[in-house]
Amino acid sequence: VAPGAIAAQQRWGVPASVTIAQAIEESDWGTSQLAADNHNLFGIKGSGPAGAAYYPTQEFEGGHWITINAAFRAYHNMAESISDHAELLATSGHYGRAMADRRVPDAFASDLTGVYATDPDYGSNLIATMKLYDLYQYDTTTQPAAQSRQAAPAHPAAPANQAATSSGTAAAPSPGGGAAGPGGADIPGLGSPSAQAKTTARYRTATPHRTASHRTASHRAASQQAAPQHATLTADYTTAAPRHRTAVRQTAAAARYTTPLPGAVTTAYFTGAKTPIGRSEQLYKDVAGQAGISWKLLAACDWMQCQSDPRRSPVHGEKLGSVNRDGSVYGTKSEALTQCAADMITLARAVYGIDLTVPRPMSIRSLAEVFAAYRWGGLLKKHGVSAMELPYSVAGLTDNHTKMQWPSIREPNAPDKPGSKFKPAFGAVPVVLSLKYPATV
Repeated sequence: VAPGAIAAQQRWGVPASVTIAQAIEESDWGTSQLAADNHNLFGIKGSGPAGAAYYPTQEFEGGHWITINAAFRAYHNMAESISDHAELLATSGHYGRAMADRRVPDAFASDLTGVYATDPDYGSNLIATMKLYDLYQYDTTTQPAAQSRQAAPAHPAAPANQAATSSGTAAAPSPGGGAAGPGGADIPGLGSPSAQAKTTARYRTATPHRTASHRTASHRAASQQAAPQHATLTADYTTAAPRHRTAVRQTAAAARYTTPLPGAVTTAYFTGAKTPIGRSEQLYKDVAGQAGISWKLLAACDWMQCQSDPRRSPVHGEKLGSVNRDGSVYGTKSEALTQCAADMITLARAVYGIDLTVPRPMSIRSLAEVFAAYRWGGLLKKHGVSAMELPYSVAGLTDNHTKMQWPSIREPNAPDKPGSKFKPAFGAVPVVLSLKYPATV
């Protein structure tokens, strides 16, 4: 099927990965009677070049499955079936939304749900198949620039004292930055000496009301200095105002991370998170572009904190306009997202030495560390716990990352209940990967 799918993509634009997945799904790997006897790989109804064939089929109507007899197109060979399928999707007005997403195979597949097939899980099933067998390798269109960027050298580890308080205990930065951690300790090394004054870290708890914290002008100054100076315009990053920056030396491209997410996670993402995140995509891009980070990191943070609800702030998860315990108020989503982006920049750098403003793909581990710093600050690093064990970061990444629990770190200021079950189906890293972030191994 692959050669025909590639040729169809070159002519009509339908992603080859989706075509192959549909052929697998619709023909049961070519074993269905419709495929074997009539070369119809895609279950297309009507009359074809070789006439019509009648078969019973199941349809999802009124909330349940029913069986009906229907006419299906018959073909002389598989090539006719593949070509007819691509032409149908490209020229029928019913698939306009999918064709608009033709450069993003997962989105294309998702857009077929309820249109090409009545099965409410149709798109999720296709995506699971595409990921399981890496069908994306057959897509012939040019990938977005973000997916072909080279990876720069790994970030150096943060100096040990950057995650420690003056008393020797780890400061625990977390979302919302610019706030007091244990003993009100500062995180050194942020911005220039003149802009550094008293930027501190804080814990985040699992409830809308967080540990007391405060905002500082220096925090915003530090985050503004971190904007990209010569960032390349890509799918993930937007250039901010030009500044002077030391050039980042590029190395050979790192291997892409391609391990597929579990089917249940993919389904949960597309049924729950995809639409809310998609509605705010342009807002994420605008805010992230000003901060100089990938918009996909900001989108994942917004989903994890408040399910991308336009009426809520990702800083504390509170309703917009509410007064927080620390006295802060975020009247608009833009303002809250701007603070969230600044916090991510500050905390990732302070705890793990990761500079989010350098426009390059990060490894899975670095992505996990970014969200670990955002949620648990320096606690994981202090206790020698890998960010790959934090469910907020990696829940649902593989089958081994399901049914996870919060790390059993027994400290009075732990941001979540240690040892308790992590209830969401997936963490922030699966969200980023579902948005096609070009993560490296």
